[in-house]
Amino acid sequence: MNKDKPAVVGQPTRYVYTLPDDRIRVQGVGMAMGCMAALRDYPQVLTDHDAIEAQARTGCLSLNVFFASPGWQLTNEFGQFCELLAEQYVRGYEKDGHVYLLCEADYRENKQETDRIGWAVVSALLVDECIRQLEETS
Repeated sequence: MNKDKPAVVGQPTRYVYTLPDDRIRVQGVGMAMGCMAALRDYPQVLTDHDAIEAQARTGCLSLNVFFASPGWQLTNEFGQFCELLAEQYVRGYEKDGHVYLLCEADYRENKQETDRIGWAVVSALLVDECIRQLEETS
């Protein structure tokens, strides 16, 4: 659901994520981004919580720039968006990063599958899975 707000006279602003309606979608994207980042970063997985959160917030800024175009904005509530995304990003990163550090075989399996079907496909599938898990627990 997009809310309209005049960006230019006569042109409504549309949002990729409208909060609070898209709360679980934002959280799912954040968790998936964190999981994918841990896979990308291995074996130099971050272990400092604040560093992971900083990486997540940088991701928020990057998404905001990526989706900025005439008539479009990332979200109607950027601060809330970043809070929701960063919390789940950290959770996904720490969980998967910890697993990879304990068991390189899990890393290799996920990396091989990702290389086989592609990062974009895995990312989309992971977002769907994270959203499903979040819906089940909310």
